Amino acid sequence: VEMFDSFGNQITELIRPVEICIEESDVNDDNICLSFFNTNSGKWECEDTNLKKVGDEYCGETDHFTSFALLLGGNNDSEDYIYAYLSIGFVGLALIIILLGVILVEIKYNRK
Repeated sequence: VEMFDSFGNQITELIRPVEICIEESDVNDDNICLSFFNTNSGKWECEDTNLKKVGDEYCGETDHFTSFALLLGGNNDSEDYIYAYLSIGFVGLALIIILLGVILVEIKYNRK
């Protein structure tokens, strides 16, 4: 979304929030957010998690204009980290068990 003033300068920040609606009819997810692409971080970030559905449109508020999209599961960033940490923990535990097994086998053969 782009907006320009009377001198042709692009307006990126607004004094008051505006409502942006994005049409999406194939979404069956209550966990959706209006997100924007943060050019500083290079990542999509949630702007509004309290979207209202009007027909096939999801509407949320913002105080700036950039590239917007709907993120599915945008409210559950912490779930991704939980799965990642659990996976790392299980892999680490498996490596420790293998290492202990190798050490025990070495100890057993060195005693004979």
